[in-house]
Amino acid sequence: MLPSLSISTATTSPKPSPHPYLLHTARSSFKDSNNRTIILRGVNLGGSSKLPYGRSSHETEGFWEDVEDEDDEDGQNVSYIGRPFSLWDPDSSNGEVEDGLKKERREGWYTSNWNESADCHLTRLRDWGFNLIRYVVTWEALEHAGPGKYDYEFIEYTIEVLKKCKEYGFRVYIDPHQDIWSRFSGGSGAPYWTLKACGLNPRNFSQTATAILHHEYPNTESPDPASLPAMLWSTGYGRLVAQTMFTLFWGGKTYAPKCIIDDMNIQDWLQQHYIDAFGILADKILEAGGLVDECIIGWDSLNEPFAGYCALADLENGSTSHGASLKKGIQPTIIQNLCLGMGMKQVVEHWDFGSFGPKRDGEVEIDPKGVKAWMTLEEADEVGGVSTKWGWKRHADWELGTCVWALHGVWSPETSQFLNPAYFSSPTSSFLQDFWLPHFKTFVSRIRSSHPNCILFVQPPVFEPPPPIDESILQGRACLSTHYYDGLTLVTRHWNWFNADALGVIRGKYRWTWQAVKIGSSAIRKSLQDQLSILKSDATLISSCPRYPTVIGEIGTPMDMDSKRSYGTPYSDPKDGDKYKNDYSNQVKALDASLNALDGDNGLSAAIWSYAPGNDHLWGDGWNLEDLSIWCKEEEEKKEEEEVETMVEEEGGNGTMMGSSSANLLLDEQGRVEVRIMPPTPSSSCKRRMRKMTPSPSPSPSPLNMSSTTSLALDDGSVPIPPNPFATTTSLPILSVKPHPTVDNNNLTNITSTATTKPTPPLLTTPSSRLKFLTSGARALEAFCRPYPIATVGKPSNVSFDVDQGVFKMTVYASANDRDGRDQVVPTEIFVPLVQFASEDVWRESSGGGRRKSGDGAAKVTKTTAAGEGDGSGSTSSGSITPAMTPLPSSYHYPPPRINMDDSIPPTPQSIISTAATLASLSPILPTTNTSSATASSSKNEQLPSPMNLIIECTADTSVEVDMDRQVVKWYYDLPPRPSDDDDEMVVVEYQIVIRRGKGKVKSGVRVVEIGKKVADGDEEKVGQSMEEEDDDDERTPTCWDYIERCCNWRAWLGW
Repeated sequence: MLPSLSISTATTSPKPSPHPYLLHTARSSFKDSNNRTIILRGVNLGGSSKLPYGRSSHETEGFWEDVEDEDDEDGQNVSYIGRPFSLWDPDSSNGEVEDGLKKERREGWYTSNWNESADCHLTRLRDWGFNLIRYVVTWEALEHAGPGKYDYEFIEYTIEVLKKCKEYGFRVYIDPHQDIWSRFSGGSGAPYWTLKACGLNPRNFSQTATAILHHEYPNTESPDPASLPAMLWSTGYGRLVAQTMFTLFWGGKTYAPKCIIDDMNIQDWLQQHYIDAFGILADKILEAGGLVDECIIGWDSLNEPFAGYCALADLENGSTSHGASLKKGIQPTIIQNLCLGMGMKQVVEHWDFGSFGPKRDGEVEIDPKGVKAWMTLEEADEVGGVSTKWGWKRHADWELGTCVWALHGVWSPETSQFLNPAYFSSPTSSFLQDFWLPHFKTFVSRIRSSHPNCILFVQPPVFEPPPPIDESILQGRACLSTHYYDGLTLVTRHWNWFNADALGVIRGKYRWTWQAVKIGSSAIRKSLQDQLSILKSDATLISSCPRYPTVIGEIGTPMDMDSKRSYGTPYSDPKDGDKYKNDYSNQVKALDASLNALDGDNGLSAAIWSYAPGNDHLWGDGWNLEDLSIWCKEEEEKKEEEEVETMVEEEGGNGTMMGSSSANLLLDEQGRVEVRIMPPTPSSSCKRRMRKMTPSPSPSPSPLNMSSTTSLALDDGSVPIPPNPFATTTSLPILSVKPHPTVDNNNLTNITSTATTKPTPPLLTTPSSRLKFLTSGARALEAFCRPYPIATVGKPSNVSFDVDQGVFKMTVYASANDRDGRDQVVPTEIFVPLVQFASEDVWRESSGGGRRKSGDGAAKVTKTTAAGEGDGSGSTSSGSITPAMTPLPSSYHYPPPRINMDDSIPPTPQSIISTAATLASLSPILPTTNTSSATASSSKNEQLPSPMNLIIECTADTSVEVDMDRQVVKWYYDLPPRPSDDDDEMVVVEYQIVIRRGKGKVKSGVRVVEIGKKVADGDEEKVGQSMEEEDDDDERTPTCWDYIERCCNWRAWLGW
């Protein structure tokens, strides 16, 4: 039974009784229940979920047999359990005890290795600053065994993983994923039996060149999957199978009226099974409780919908069909595709894609030798139209063994000519309005029967504007979900000194194509940001009132650039060898340019493609040689092996590896874990006017705001060691370790204990151990683990982050409409990653030296060499990576936040501008300031070092608090009063903040200064220059060299 509905205070959508976790969509933004502007940043989880557990697209063994010769009614030859990762249970044997009996679980449910578990991966993702997951689920995963046969165990498993996502504070939206229709046509998505139902024989796709199957590339006689060119899989949209399947799915009733199965047109039959499968998943998620709205915020529409032939104006003048534009490899025309499907020899064009785009480089003869892509009656195994295996009944008018488009008079196999090249055209026909939108309405209706408040992620075809959608469907809860990739980098696998405005070309922005060319880094970055601005504005086409936000559902860059030279031997080009091993500088530049495009005034939410837990250097993400995962299991494993070898040598070969990942960070197979013990240390104050604060309890246990600060000293003298000191939510148990009887409590001692009960997760007890965990296996880390405004009181603007300099800037425009009518306020929250702002001591402890160079899995920063300050800094001699166990303050606060109880007194200073903003007011809360803990100190430890080195500059009369646990800067400022009745203008206040990676004499700590001021304590660097002054510097009279720099980025060419 659904809960009673009420009206949202921020949208017009129906919603249950108010909850603090409910996310709203209005005014071109996501809003929380405090009316803060929310930016969602996360990952697609993940690339491996396109395929069944334990499988990669290059593998041949069992590919066909698992689905063709399956005798088990449950269809357990194919299983997606274990995607995207397994659940952690150290005592796991793929079984559970229920009512005293053991219930067997399929392989993939559990792992005894914490490193491979959901807890490990979600910890990593959360501490990288992500708060959003686009959760990949394919139709095949739900209904692979046959029509109407659902994999309920996979659904049960998926719900358990989603519960884990909730524990770790993620917001999730479900992605019904597909590429090229199905993995049996070279992509992912639909089950095998859908192809058979449409009269096709997947076994013959490679021989007829009607699809590109990775494991059979380049041909079935001598396959060489490793030779598949980059992004060639996407040209499968230009082949017969994808064109036919999508045309039947979207427009079977219009274009294929003879295709009747189970007394339904093939369009209705396919769509009903697809919608019912995901509807079952939605039902089970609702039944599980605690996931709808609290964790699952919405549902994507079908991933990257492809039109096929629907509404195609002219078959003769189209080389493939709309939406299939990449020219690479063989490029059959539509008539050639149809002929190949009927087993006819064809000579087709061959294209190559270089740095300057596609170029025709010859012709290729393809001879199927009479083998057809269409299934004969004998191959179909149908008696009287009834399938003996799948159970459907095909109408007698649907003749097997021939092309369905020949059956409907589109072309003649005898003459190899079109009979009606305008068959799919109509003066009033539009794919989005006439075919996509009706399906979208039906899908939404089914999903909202179980999730009435779900946010609809509206996803049109890539780069196409969305259609207008009636508000009765959207109900005030929707967003545009579009995708963006830097296409030149994606296809060439190289970061070029030039690029092109692909979206502008497609949208007709330029009269001449050469005008779209962008030269130099600055021009490329601006072009990418402009393109995303256009995609953001597309949301206004869905509905002008209310105005919905935009999410970039996929964005990323390939990691196997330049012939995999970053991987070193044996993967790289022999001439490169290990010269560029671990050098990800080009990947950083490319990914930074794409993610920078989200910022500025765009303020876009996004999910990076992707996070693939099984990524390796040979096969990448495991699907069609894509290699975009921001984390690589192989790199993590190699790093652990190298560290183990190094530490064994340093310790004289005695096997004691206190700083190694495998000993200090990870559990061994016996569940043993190394524990560091130290006596409780009284709270200490920090110098430089910084005070350790004790935040008041959160007013509401929002899944995204559950930070807590617990004293490290327990009453019994034991030391609680949290598994994640930077956690938003704590899902792993806290281990309380009593001091060893022989340990001197004045000295740090280590012991190795063997767990007698269920082993605990790794003890990430210090910033250095946490930093090692976050950098291990990460690729282009400094590009994707970046500061951004999580929640903003007002409107964020001019957001930027300089990866090289470690400088984050943001301007906020706030008005009285950003308050809720009460006197309490909440802060603007900015994520400040440890990997970008860690102090030199933390880097040294985590890596055995200073900060690592760009491209080595760590942030590129300026190294400081000054000595550590104060006792307890935890610094050790160079080369040692023994982490310090000095308790660290969980948050610093300066100056104390204040509440302006008198709305008649505006904050100062302020920049007043006029606006017509009419944002609704909701409720903020200000934590109280407890200064008593700031005075407590120990005689031995006068101060506690900060794990981060931050210089924060902000507008005067604003205050800042740094929450080290959550890696968050909380920024407080007053809001202007509401205008009087006779005042027509709303007052808007401008605030600025700059967060810098600290330099100079002080290498650890948090320094807060007013913009325009100098840092105290002798640091002679003037870091407080205002944004306006910096802009003025840029307006100096340009020289000829400036013009050259802007045009061609000559400094980068010369390596300056």
